[in-house]
Amino acid sequence: MRIFSSLILKKIKIMANCLFGITGDILYDCDQRPTAGAEAVAYAMNRTDIESITYDAANKHRVTGITMASTTMAYKISGFKKEIDAGSDLVSSDTNPDKYNHYFKFEPWQIDSETTKALDNLSDLVVIVERKNKGLAGDGAFMILGLETGLYKTADASRLNSDSGKRIIEMTNQGDEESTVSYHIFYDTSYSASKIAIEALLTAAI
Repeated sequence: MRIFSSLILKKIKIMANCLFGITGDILYDCDQRPTAGAEAVAYAMNRTDIESITYDAANKHRVTGITMASTTMAYKISGFKKEIDAGSDLVSSDTNPDKYNHYFKFEPWQIDSETTKALDNLSDLVVIVERKNKGLAGDGAFMILGLETGLYKTADASRLNSDSGKRIIEMTNQGDEESTVSYHIFYDTSYSASKIAIEALLTAAI
């Protein structure tokens, strides 16, 4: 009976830890006004190529470092004007903790055979998107999407007589693999330090 009661108490404690509330003021700040827009370059990597992720000890939404496995690297995805878009949508549940479906969209211009093959094979990606709104000292500038379970294509369409014949690709989480957070933020002490760390991922790890 004591063992059974102990297990019940542990289970109740775990369940209670999954119920969240408000922990601080949420106020508007005229010095940090909201601004839409994504920068013209995003960074994509295969989720399975990531060797380690360093999280802030006090805030698991914040990632301070990513290490790639040997010989692997991240790749640039460039866009024009508003071709790159990103975000997340709440997946609410009455019986499970709420989750978020991550979203990434881009419109590649290349039509050569190698690029076509690469686009056809896109799967299980982690993407870092830079906001035009850099946040306070760069904290919030770099959104990480798909870090937990990867992004997969959910739309991939092109029409020669529409959108300049471009291919438009959208990626999200797979069903029932939504993220536990709306998005992760890459931030390492400052905007410039974070940018340097992300750009370093474009070089193959030794």
